[in-house]
Amino acid sequence: EAAVADVLAKLYAAYRRFEQLGLRLAAGCEKAFAAAGAPGGAVALGARGSVVFGPLPVRDAATFEAARRSELERLLWLYAANRGLYLTPARPQNWAISVAHGEAEVDHYAAVLGELLAELGPALDGPGRSL
Repeated sequence: EAAVADVLAKLYAAYRRFEQLGLRLAAGCEKAFAAAGAPGGAVALGARGSVVFGPLPVRDAATFEAARRSELERLLWLYAANRGLYLTPARPQNWAISVAHGEAEVDHYAAVLGELLAELGPALDGPGRSL
């Protein structure tokens, strides 16, 4: 029984850490969008989350899908890969935090996103614009 309690305590601590890192990553992404004056933000739930290149708030799958800009999701994947950050080639672009990730990794992701948004500037003005 003590061994089970120990395992459960470790699992609980790991998931609490995922939540903290997910919120940190989402906040960093939100700051990147705000600094660039670009529409968009991030949605996070524990270890999972996604950047949204479009109008917020996202409340459900339908508003998430409506806010997506797939051309920017593809660009983020390529841009990040060229800066040493491997993102899973998912559509929509999302993240999954693991026990191998820490504050430095989530901060790097947010910084790379911020660099991309700063470079794109006015091209981010609306969901109908194509790059």
